[in-house]
Amino acid sequence: MSEHSATVPGAHVGDADAPRWGVSSQDWQSHAINVDAEHPDGMYVARCGQRLVRDITLYNDAPGWLCVSCLRWTRGAT
Repeated sequence: MSEHSATVPGAHVGDADAPRWGVSSQDWQSHAINVDAEHPDGMYVARCGQRLVRDITLYNDAPGWLCVSCLRWTRGAT
């Protein structure tokens, strides 16, 4: 999945820090995930620290409600 460049508002195309977005089944919010970072087996760790199972669908644009903490990390990185 890391071969796809993420395109989110304010992010640069091809930016290695641009996140993909996944919806957590715990809080049903969209969380920012750096797919190129190291993650535990079977899990993604979102920028806010939330763990999401690795078989979730990742999106270029955040679907649904945004995790405020992930949004802050994302805006701070651009």
